[in-house]
Amino acid sequence: MKSSLYITYKHLWCLCTVVALFACKKSGKGGLTPDVIAGSPVYPAPPAMWMQPAGGQPYYSSGFAGDPMPFYDNGVYHIFYLHDGDWTSYGYHPIHTFETNDFSRYQYKGRVMPFGNADQPDTKIGTGSVIKAGDKYYMYYTYSDEKNWAFGKSRECIMYATSTDLKSWTKHYGYTIYSPEGFTDLYNFRDAEVIYNKEANEYLMLVASRYNNRAVITQFTTKDPAADNWTYKGLFYTADVDNYVMMECPNLFKFGNYWYLVFSENGAHPMVHYRYSNSMNGPWTKPANDILDGSYFYAGKTAGNETERYLVGWTPRNADNGDNGDRLWGGNLVSHQLSQNPDGTLNVKLPAATEKRISDPIAPRTVFKDAAIQQDQENIIFKTAADPAYIVFDQVSGKKMITATITGADINAQFGLAFGMDKSFGQGNRYILDINGVAKRIASVYMNGGAARTNAAVNYSLAPGREYQLKVVIDGTVCTLYIDDKVALTSRIYSLSNSFWGIYAANSNLQVKNLKLYQIN
Repeated sequence: MKSSLYITYKHLWCLCTVVALFACKKSGKGGLTPDVIAGSPVYPAPPAMWMQPAGGQPYYSSGFAGDPMPFYDNGVYHIFYLHDGDWTSYGYHPIHTFETNDFSRYQYKGRVMPFGNADQPDTKIGTGSVIKAGDKYYMYYTYSDEKNWAFGKSRECIMYATSTDLKSWTKHYGYTIYSPEGFTDLYNFRDAEVIYNKEANEYLMLVASRYNNRAVITQFTTKDPAADNWTYKGLFYTADVDNYVMMECPNLFKFGNYWYLVFSENGAHPMVHYRYSNSMNGPWTKPANDILDGSYFYAGKTAGNETERYLVGWTPRNADNGDNGDRLWGGNLVSHQLSQNPDGTLNVKLPAATEKRISDPIAPRTVFKDAAIQQDQENIIFKTAADPAYIVFDQVSGKKMITATITGADINAQFGLAFGMDKSFGQGNRYILDINGVAKRIASVYMNGGAARTNAAVNYSLAPGREYQLKVVIDGTVCTLYIDDKVALTSRIYSLSNSFWGIYAANSNLQVKNLKLYQIN
């Protein structure tokens, strides 16, 4: 759900023009139907277009995506999400959806559930989840209503809607789940996650909350979602040592032989964390690296089948559409594919179907290199001391993938990629994806003259004698760096498009092998 971390901003109403009609495909019945998004983005955002719901009035849709609620059903991933853009004086965040078969190409299906009218309680909608029980689908979601305080109830609470086709939803206003008795924090109670517990033959609901001034995940159970009799069963998980503000958007699932609990920490550095266990009831192990991406990937939740699992989150925009701007709520959806190590820890990689979209390699054209660099086409050798050396390539834009193999990096090496600079890598503004052996991290850093601002980072240690496989996926202003199909760092880089890019290294005799640039079709 919306975090207080992201600053508020003025929502501008879009002028609906006739030109927008051509963003849709005409159906055989004369109406307008959504099509695969123009340009087939890797990181989709809601397109600006007219929509014609079945049996409803046409409406103009534009905005941004936040807090995805992915649901897998019959070979299709339905990515429900909070739509940021259709604000009124009393409500916001209707639920819209994308569909995909493989996280490579997406269909935008538009609004599936509006927020309530001014006289209804769910005018401000928050995150939830979807589950199928019997022949019905249940969507549990958060709503926020200040009037609840007058009755001693939590401002945030959980209600649900049902559907038979995942398209048309009926809200059930007669049943609401409030924070349990004894919970004095009447503000934080949100983000319902519902799964079926086969062992207990019952349904389990997790809700993010706070109890005794600490972040907790509460649990409720029922034998039948249609019975409206969810019962509070205590705390499911606490993280006292970590001192989190909130563990938002909890997600519980089994993958292989392990159970996983994923949640997003709502604090100064919002990130997606995970725990794992041999049992859905714990005890839960916190891995040495429990972060699945940096702070420009938030509210990640998963969906999948027995053999594949995908993590879907969103990347915020920046104020003033600039690299130095504050984060704003809502942006593009970003998806990763998960894989497992034998010990149960998770890896993050580019979805396999997306990688199949690449063209034949394009040779990057060198426009500048320092004297300490030797280059033989796609192979580059750095011989550097403390001061970094740079090689700069021609401008990049659109949807691209950069790949390379890195060798010769000792444990104290510092190297990475840079975007948005001039041909000679001067002292102007630029954005770097920095792999730093001394700091033991990968970071996205905005360099504003001599000042450096770290926007996102994940822990990472270099090891002697190792090879590293780098993949960088670029789509407009969103960029994700993958290393060895294990670690991901997503960034928003406004200076990326139509700018020169390069590679740099310091404290190392680094070698870059098989450097390739691909168009993503």
